[in-house]
Amino acid sequence: LTYYPFLVACITVLPVYYVASIEGASRNSYLSNTINSIENGSQLIWVVLVFSVVYFLYVLRRLWVEWEVFIQLRHDFLARGTRHFHHNNAFKTKYQKTCIVECVPDEYRTDAALFDTFNKLFPNQIECAEMLAETSKLDALVGERKKLIVRHENADALHRYRCWKNTRTKLEEPKIRTGKLCLGEKQDMKEYYENKLLEVNSLIDTEYSALVAKRASSEGEVKCQQEEKVDPGRLSNSINTVYRLFPSHIRTLLSSPNQFSSSCGVVEFKTFAAKQWAVQCNLADEPYWMITTDAPDPRDIIWGNMCMDYKTIEYRESISEFILLIGLACWGVVVTWITSFSDVIATGVGLPQVGYLQSLSVFLVLLWLPAVFLWFADNVIRFKSFSQVDEFVMKWSTGYRIANIFFVFFNINLVDTVRCFNENPQTIWIVLSNGIVRQSSFLVSLVIQAAGQETMLQLLQWRSLIKQAVMRPLIDVNSKSKRYLDSLKEPPPYERSFVFGFYAPTLSYCLMIGMMFGFICPLMLGVCAIYFWVATKINTHNALFCFTQPFESGGTRFYYWSRITLVTCYCSVTIFAGMLAFKSLPELAIIFLIIMLFIVYLVDKAITRRFIVHSLELPIKVVAEEEVSLMSESNLSSQDEEASFMYRNPVLNQKTWQ
Repeated sequence: LTYYPFLVACITVLPVYYVASIEGASRNSYLSNTINSIENGSQLIWVVLVFSVVYFLYVLRRLWVEWEVFIQLRHDFLARGTRHFHHNNAFKTKYQKTCIVECVPDEYRTDAALFDTFNKLFPNQIECAEMLAETSKLDALVGERKKLIVRHENADALHRYRCWKNTRTKLEEPKIRTGKLCLGEKQDMKEYYENKLLEVNSLIDTEYSALVAKRASSEGEVKCQQEEKVDPGRLSNSINTVYRLFPSHIRTLLSSPNQFSSSCGVVEFKTFAAKQWAVQCNLADEPYWMITTDAPDPRDIIWGNMCMDYKTIEYRESISEFILLIGLACWGVVVTWITSFSDVIATGVGLPQVGYLQSLSVFLVLLWLPAVFLWFADNVIRFKSFSQVDEFVMKWSTGYRIANIFFVFFNINLVDTVRCFNENPQTIWIVLSNGIVRQSSFLVSLVIQAAGQETMLQLLQWRSLIKQAVMRPLIDVNSKSKRYLDSLKEPPPYERSFVFGFYAPTLSYCLMIGMMFGFICPLMLGVCAIYFWVATKINTHNALFCFTQPFESGGTRFYYWSRITLVTCYCSVTIFAGMLAFKSLPELAIIFLIIMLFIVYLVDKAITRRFIVHSLELPIKVVAEEEVSLMSESNLSSQDEEASFMYRNPVLNQKTWQ
């Protein structure tokens, strides 16, 4: 969307700006290559107008072609799942016939009650039903056990290394100080960790037995009070008293799932069609009652958050988004302060005011923002799948980058904009029009840094580089166990897979800059084309040789790209119409705005009706066709033991504890 339009702009738009600069401003200035070189009312603006119309139509056509290809791939994923399942019929069958049930009422939170409820709704179509157990305590204990094993092995390795280094003398076992702040008596390190392991193993066995006993006795009455989800024993009396003063819905936001019980279950159907009917229809005439969704890829599930209440996640997401919206409104103040502060430093060292230092400051802030959004999604909202976390990070990272574009456009923060509009509404348009062109060089610097620094940091895998360059030299590898040394070779969590929320916003950011500045400054299309060429090479290399993508989301990211492209078209059309009005062509600006917005709107609605509506869920017609092949494959496949644990927390399978 940038390379070929840039070649066309070099033949059509740039010569027009060159000729206009000869007649008016100096050819040596940066503004001679922008729309500012055309005088107000000049007929040369028609060349730019035709180029913009053709460019917008080209973008919309490319988007339509991509949707035609995507919907076929989307239906294939919904019908057959990830390619990982194609080589295992047991996994594929389990995925196709299973759905996740949320908001299960208290009286139905047993396996038998859940099975009977769905069996009444879909007679003789239910294979099995199971309520998910809350295993956060067992997860924590198993995690603590793994840490103790590593520490015990490190203590043994340290002792062996010291004995090897001093063969003439018999050395004592390494010691450790216990107690608070390590002020207690010294104890044998290996013996201390062995006792701790025995203690934790006992707690794990007790917790696991309690979960098994709870499931065995789940035929009885289930007492689950949503407002009592926090364990009072973990809170002090004063905190518990204050906690109970809050209303029930506030306590729900602050709480975690109750021990042993949850409002989430898994239902497996006998046929693929029955499962699709359950997912696509309304099961009741009331909200938040037995909400069914397609079972995700098991490797995509965050099991620590799986038992979170559906409404609690919605409430937390709304509050988190409100907080981030406030930050978005104040983002203009942050950008203005960064650029102003950088201008002072740049002036002191003799650098240009709008240049490298300013764009570098904004770049460093934008580089760390996705980590903040990831923390919100994983630890505050607690989404149940990594795809949802990734989508949340991608959405808000893009939002802040888009806000950065517009604040740089206007070169004025939100508070100053309101004050200027109240004092003299006519001056605000002059400020905005001048700021759009003047700040284009700043956005050029941002794109160049994205092409140079950000992509190179991705290629270097800078988080792994910091881990190996900073942490590893501080560790005596001779005194560490093999298990610990193997963990040092593992990349950080953010670099184990391709996290779209960290990389996709930069791509959309440069796409929006290129499309919005394609007519104002055609050189921007060339800079963005260079960025996309470099980013394609590096991202392809990392995806093939560095990252190990553990799951597939089924193309849900494409909805994001489609919306970003359409929003960019709306914004670009509006900005170009504004530039026509600033060039003393208000009638032409109004005609262009109405016609092009109408065309973009028609394409937007056509994509929604033809593609989006029919790609969110698998059509029943496709389900019927897939059911025939599924029945023939199921007769040839045998039940795999691992397939039975696909939608059960891996911690319940004792084989995964090591």
